[in-house]
Amino acid sequence: MAEAPAPASHRTRVLLAACNALLVALPFLLVEFPPVADMSQQVTQVRMYLDERREPTGGFELQAPGPNRAGYLWLGAFCTLFGFEHGGRIGTLALAVLWVACVHYLAARRQRAPEWAVLGSLWFFSFLLYWGLYNFMLGFCAFLGALACTMPPREGQPERPLARDLPLTFGFALLLAFCHVGWLHLLAVWTLFAWLMGLDRARRALPRLGAMLLVLAAAQAWVSLHATTAKSVHAPTVLYATQPFERLSPAWIVYASLGGLRGPWEAVALAAALALAAAALVCARHRPKYGVESSFLWLGGALLVAVFVLPDRVGYAIEFSTRWMPPALTLLVLGLPALPVAGRVPAWAIPAAGLALFVAVTCAAWRAVEREELSGVRPALEALPERARVVGLDFVRDSRYIERRPFLHVFAWAGAWKGARLNFDFTHFRANLVARPEDWTPPWTRGLEWKPELLHENDLKFFDYAILGGAGEIHATVGNQKGFVPVTDTGIWRLYRIESSRLSPGAAAPAP
Repeated sequence: MAEAPAPASHRTRVLLAACNALLVALPFLLVEFPPVADMSQQVTQVRMYLDERREPTGGFELQAPGPNRAGYLWLGAFCTLFGFEHGGRIGTLALAVLWVACVHYLAARRQRAPEWAVLGSLWFFSFLLYWGLYNFMLGFCAFLGALACTMPPREGQPERPLARDLPLTFGFALLLAFCHVGWLHLLAVWTLFAWLMGLDRARRALPRLGAMLLVLAAAQAWVSLHATTAKSVHAPTVLYATQPFERLSPAWIVYASLGGLRGPWEAVALAAALALAAAALVCARHRPKYGVESSFLWLGGALLVAVFVLPDRVGYAIEFSTRWMPPALTLLVLGLPALPVAGRVPAWAIPAAGLALFVAVTCAAWRAVEREELSGVRPALEALPERARVVGLDFVRDSRYIERRPFLHVFAWAGAWKGARLNFDFTHFRANLVARPEDWTPPWTRGLEWKPELLHENDLKFFDYAILGGAGEIHATVGNQKGFVPVTDTGIWRLYRIESSRLSPGAAAPAP
């Protein structure tokens, strides 16, 4: 018969969290260009902001700091420390460590079994990472910290004085609004629910709820004040991009739960996690001391329902429903009872071994992407002059190893590394750190980042160089086109000089 698990010591938790963080950070140490779609665009935004502050060009508007901008501050700090070539990768590595630290900290504060904190690290490698949803991920880390520090005390623990609890709540509310205001909404709803269900006292819950509503009102006022164009807040909402019942299919559930790697690995990882959860619940029925944390089960369950009922897209927020799945699963596993111990093998060794295997597969996939599908990127960037005007043409499109369109913004590294002006960057969306004037319209064909085949000869006069990704036959065809002169000639991604441009670099003309 399995023995009851002894509570994990503080030293064990710290060592386990440190090893867990090193494991999750490992893929970022093995590649130069992690397959995070939006990373290059967001680093480009940081560079443009700093450049415009130093030497304004008059062609951009700098947006004031406010809600949903924490990702830029996070990446900007690491770009300042490590440069624009490495800051995005190191900043994302640091986010991986922060995710692990917050999950383990919450587990320790609520006396949850450490094996579930290890398993909760798995969902860092979800589509949230691969799309580069930095604000949302930072918001989840802040949300975990808020839960750890402000949840009602466990049975037998002293109640924190309101004079300490209220400023702490207000501080976390500000942090959540700055990261992603959706997480502040969730914390407010959870606080109200906890009071209504008798999990918290009114004298404690209501002042905290008032502090959150005050911050929410301020965030909404800020958005209303700075939303100078309807595009900022009134983009179309898409209820179902696919058939509603497709969300119930196993393939879609795997996609929503992880959705990063191609192949069977994610389905296997999710099945193994479900098997561990089932084993823990079955054992808990016969051993009451293997308790559950109902708060986490309520929270995770509510987010799970949201995944299946929310729209696919709200405004410019893509994956709006699915983005709540990885946090939901993380909270659900933290609410599970501890695994029974068999012999001298610690319970955390099982999910740790599974996570190590998944990280090994991730490392192999990322290395293969960089070796096979991102070859030539560094030589092309090194050969590109500073401040050039660049059009990006992604004929690679899909990856053999990564889901979705991981190469969509590879060309944007030209903006991050060399300060290039691009045919498409995030200045086209006024909700970002650096934006175009409201009435600006590109004079070249729009949508080239998605459909490079739409490039027209008249578009070339606005650019000095092209960064093109494609198979050998694509480069053979482009090399014979009038006006395209190869600058680099190896790899999938290559740099071409556009001789047909009628405008010299830096000329006063409609610049990208």
